[in-house]
Formats: sequence, structure tokens, C-alpha cells
Amino acid sequence: MAEFGAGSSIGIICLGIHVCQGLVQYYGSWRDSRKDIATMCKSVDNLTDTLKALKKNIDGKSLAGDVIKNVQSSIVACTSGIQELQDELAKVQEVKGSNVLSKVHEHGRRLVYPFRESTLLKLREIVSDIRGSLGLAMNTLHLEQLDHVSTQIEDMTIEIKKVGDDFGILNKFIVSRHTDQESQAIIDWLSPLNFFITQKDTLRRRQDGTGEWLFEAPEFKAWLSGTEKILWCSGLPGAGKTILASAIIDKLERHFTSSNIGLAFIYCNYKERDGQTLTNLIASLVQQLVQRSSTIPDDVRALYAHHNHQRTRPGFEEYSRILRSLIATFTDVYIVVDALDECDWSNGARMKLIKELQESSANLLCTSRHLGDIEQSFANYSRLEIRASDTDVTKFLQARISEEGSLVEFCGRDKTLEGTIVEKIIEKANGMFLLAQLHVQSLATKNTLKRVRKALNDLPEELDEIYNAALERIQNQHKDRSELAMRMLSWITYALRPLKVGEIQHAMAVMDLEPDETCLDEEDLPSEALLITLLGYASRNWGNHAYGDPEEKIKGEVREFFNHNSLVSSTVQAMSPITSPYRDWSQRFPSEVPGIVIAAAFGLTVVVDMMLQLGNSIEGKGSDMQTALHLAACNGHEAVVKLLLAAGADVEAKDDDSWTALYRAAFNRNEAITALYRAAFMWNEAILKLLLAAGASF
Repeated sequence: MAEFGAGSSIGIICLGIHVCQGLVQYYGSWRDSRKDIATMCKSVDNLTDTLKALKKNIDGKSLAGDVIKNVQSSIVACTSGIQELQDELAKVQEVKGSNVLSKVHEHGRRLVYPFRESTLLKLREIVSDIRGSLGLAMNTLHLEQLDHVSTQIEDMTIEIKKVGDDFGILNKFIVSRHTDQESQAIIDWLSPLNFFITQKDTLRRRQDGTGEWLFEAPEFKAWLSGTEKILWCSGLPGAGKTILASAIIDKLERHFTSSNIGLAFIYCNYKERDGQTLTNLIASLVQQLVQRSSTIPDDVRALYAHHNHQRTRPGFEEYSRILRSLIATFTDVYIVVDALDECDWSNGARMKLIKELQESSANLLCTSRHLGDIEQSFANYSRLEIRASDTDVTKFLQARISEEGSLVEFCGRDKTLEGTIVEKIIEKANGMFLLAQLHVQSLATKNTLKRVRKALNDLPEELDEIYNAALERIQNQHKDRSELAMRMLSWITYALRPLKVGEIQHAMAVMDLEPDETCLDEEDLPSEALLITLLGYASRNWGNHAYGDPEEKIKGEVREFFNHNSLVSSTVQAMSPITSPYRDWSQRFPSEVPGIVIAAAFGLTVVVDMMLQLGNSIEGKGSDMQTALHLAACNGHEAVVKLLLAAGADVEAKDDDSWTALYRAAFNRNEAITALYRAAFMWNEAILKLLLAAGASF
């Protein structure tokens, strides 16, 4: 009898199949001659099929622990029955003894024994018992399979539901009013400012793990929960206010995922103050809240339809009304304003922005330096001082040191150096990331370990000291390099907006001209693309740079410039696309605009007076029919308006939109408000009084 392991389910099944096949093979020859033999053979055949099916179901399959235990128990219960069948098979297969008599006797027994009724009955009983035990195993497996199929069906049902939900969301999105072209056009039209790019770039600069203290501050928690509606976060320059503002905005976006919560933010930048007017800033808040709304409100659509038809822009009052209406549609609205101190303060714009936001029902958080007017405006509200913690500065410094190759090398030679650098800089940084950054950059310029150690003992404690040291290093370079650096710093400092690399390159080429040179030669001329970039900036901003003290010195050059009609025309064309939101405006720019009109638009009082004395017509106008008075009043240049009125300018002159200078001033300005037409527009009070006193009418 072959030995097999009782614990091996597959081994038991395989043996059973082998035995059954042997019995059927032996009895198969008589299956058709005797009914009892045929019945027995059928039972063994069925048992063989059961064993094969069971083997197929468990061979290489991963089953649950309780299922394996039950199936193995049932199979082991068949062990004795299969052993008996094996014994019976052996009796008809084995031939004992080697002599002829033994072989004859054994063959005789094999011819008689298997066909006894008792033998056949015994075989059928054994087969029946085995099939009974195996039936339990098969039922267990079937239940397991049914349960698995049921689980799969449930999973499929869930997935189908998810697909259905996703389809429903997609369907809602498709039919949403935001998806049509008009809705996108409205959103794009609302504001020319895009603070999402600033938010992304600023957040990327945040050092991991820094600023977490802010979120645990009681003042911030009270603001976040709505207990305090307004929070002013003040701090020194370089304390990390802007980075923290980006972290706050990011936290709000993650914390409030409901569409019922509104979020809008502003990054003020004094370099971009020309574009960041009071009206544009409020318009940006409106735009962001509209983007977070499920649909575009009807009053926003009506505003767009009205102004788009007339090709005009909404005024401050209109945006203010829409903003308050939008805030009311949300459960809560959070507004974050960074660098409030860099907001344009002329004509009271910054104070009006603060007042507008404070009087809204939004939760307002502002960051700024310590300025008197801002401090006074937030005197009655919650305040949190922004100061870089030692822990944050340490993380920041470790990251910066790892980026400076020379410092990494020195720290590798002196294992205590990094700790010393961090300790010394923290002592001098006064809670300012900017100061810490400048210290690291200064240390990175040292070319020996000894000089690094010496510099650590002489670290300045004030930003001005660091800037002076940097300027001294620049001035100590080779003369050509020093002059180039100072020229670049002059352009960067006095530019009205951040300059592009190409613009600076072109500016450097222009400054290389000799006093008697009036044009660039081919060798000095930048590429056409670079040339266009600086020309664009110069065309739009030359008058702003000429305003004030430089005006008297360059009035001769300005007069010569205005004598070239082609140059003036190119300047007007370059200015126009920036000031209009319409795509075809570049083909509709005003033509034949007199120089006196351009000078008035920039507020160049000395130049306008000079041109009047030279006989230029005070009523000169371009194809848009706008006079010098129109543009001086529109742009709020009070001194020029006084000069033109004194010279007899026509206050009733109308442009191609049939607007007078008074109407232009009222529509375009967002300065101090008079009682007249308050419900419609914001304007410059001083200029309006001048025009009204001169007999102007709408």
C-alpha cells in the first residue's frame, strides 16, 4: 500500500483519483455483463469526477483560513475510505509468490473474489461514504465562491455607482453656465489681475515645516473660527509676512472645501501699482468669488452686458456693490490681503481699500509693515505680530547652507561650522528671514574657512548695513563691472514695474551710447524681440519717469520727440493695447494725437506750458476727439487741468463717445467722492470742482 500524508489534501485527492481509475479499469470489462458491476463502476466514475473537481477548485487557489480548515477536515475524513479502496485494488492486482503454483492460486482468487456480492456491496458503501465527506468540502467551496462572487458584484455595484456619480458631476459641469463661452469671457473680463500665479510661486518658496506657530496662535484661531472678523498681521520687512500669507491661503483652501465658503486674496506690490489700482483690486476679489460660485450671478452678467456693449469698464462703486452682493451669497467669505503697505497710497486709495473691506461682512486678514495710517486703521481690531521663530530660521538656514557649494565644503571640513553659522545668524537676524538669507549669501562669497569664521564675528544687525556692504563689494570690483552693476540697479530701482531680462539688456545697450550718439549701431543693437520689449515699456512709461524734477531738464528732447509724428503715433499705438480689454483694439488706436495731449495725459505741466507758449492748439485732438483737458482730467492731473483752464480750454468739448472732460473725470477716477453723482461714479474731487467752477456740465 502506497504511503501518503494524511495532512496533504492534494495528495489524498490524487491518490483517490488513481485508485478509482484502477478499479474502473479492472471492472470495466464486465460492466456490460452484470448490472451490479455496472452500478459499482458508475459510482466509482462519479467519485473520480468529484475528486477531480475538488482538486481543480483548491489547487493553487487562495482561500480564507476558515474555508481551508473546513475543506481540509472533510478531505482528511476520506483518508480511511480511500485506503480501503486501495486495499481492494491491491487484492486484484498483486500476485504473491514466485513459483508457478502460487501464481495459479492467486490468479484464481482474483478471478472469483472481485465478483462476490459482498465485495461489490462493500465497494459501493466505501464510495458512498467518501462522496458524502467530499460533498461537504464541495459545498464549502461553492459557498466561498458564491461569497466571492457576491463581493465582486458589490464592488462592481459601488464602482458603477461611482461612475454614475462622476457622470452626474460631469453632466452638471457640462451644463453649468460656467462652461459656455460667454461665462468664461465674463470671468476673464472682470479683472486684468491674476494673483493665483503669485500664490503658487510664493508658496513654492516656503521652507517645509516653517510658520506652523501661526496656526496655533490664539489670534489666528479666533479669526479662523469667526470669533474675530478682522486680523492685522504686522511685522518688520523680511519677517516672512508674504510667505506666511501664502501658507494661510493654502490652509484656507484645504480647510474649507465647501462651495458655500468663499475665498479671495490680494498680493500688493508697489512695483505693480500702475495696474493694481483700487478699482482693479476690488475687481479681482469679485472675479475670484465669481470663480468659486456655482453659477455666474445675474447682476454680474448684467454688468458685463452693459459695459461690453459700450466698450467701457465698471467703476469702483459698481464693483463694490457687486462684491458685497457676492459676499452675501456665501455662508462665510475669507479675504487675505498681503503687503498692504505696498498698496498705492496716493489719493487715499489704500485707506479706501481698507475701509471697503472692513465694512464688508467678510473675514479679513491683512499683513503689512508698521505704518502709521495702517496701524490707526486697525487700532480697534485683533493684531498678531509676525516674527520668524528661531526654529523656523534654523530650518531655513540649514536648507540655504545646503544650497551653497562653498559652505557645504567648509562644513564638511569643520563639522561644527554649520551649527556655528546657524547660531550666529539667529543672534543677528532679529526674526527676519531676509536678514538671515543675506547673511548666508554674504558668507558664501568667502573663499576660505578662516574668512567665514571672521565674517561670522562681524555680522551686521541691520538691513541697511548689509545693503551698504553689498554696494561696497560692487564698487570694489573692476570699474567696468562696477559701472554695469550700478546701471542695472538704477534701472531696477526706478522702474515702475519689474523689468524683464531683455528690457534690461536693451537698456544697458542704450546707456553705452556716447554723448554725441543718437542711435545704436548694428553691433550694439539687441535682437528684435529684446528691442520690442523695452520699446513697449518706454512707450508706456517715459512720461511717468519724466514727471517731476527731470521734466525741466528734458523738455527740449520732449519737444523734439513731439515734432516726429511717426514716433508719436508709434507711442500711442504701443500704449493702447495695455489700456483696453478688447482684442481688436490694436487696430483701433487713436491716430494723429497731438503732443500736447500726450503730455497732458502724463501730467507733464512744464511740457504742456512750453507747448502752449510755442503756439500748440489747446483744443488739438486725435481721431478719438479727446483734448488735453479730457486726458488731464481723466488721469487726475490737477496742475495741468488748472493750467489748461486758465489758458481757456473748452470744458464743453466732447470726444467720440460724446463725453465731456467732466464726465471722463467722473467715470474714470476712483478718488475722493463728492455728493454729486455719488450713486454712479467715483472721481477726483479737486478736479471736478475746477471743472464745475469753469462752467462744465455732463
